Amino acid sequence: MQIILLSGGSGKRLWPLSNNTRSKQFIKLLEAPDGSKESMVQRVVRQLKESGIADSVTIATSVAQRDAIINHLGENVDVVTEPERRDTFPAIALQAPI
Repeated sequence: MQIILLSGGSGKRLWPLSNNTRSKQFIKLLEAPDGSKESMVQRVVRQLKESGIADSVTIATSVAQRDAIINHLGENVDVVTEPERRDTFPAIALQAPI
């Protein structure tokens, strides 16, 4: 099983906390098990790791958010950047087996 996390939206629905430069999935609002704060993207990946299925995770994101993903999750995460056309289909198609 291949898990593809879509993380390319601007996340403006959490305004004023989120905006064009800070998407909601990167705001550290959630409490982690150790009491620190974690972002939504960090929580999802942590939960996948705890479930033992994080090895099959790829994150599809925009070019503009690639660095934020790596900053939140580290260098060992598989990241694929979406083409300019902003849509779910190209992101999924990039990961589909041939």
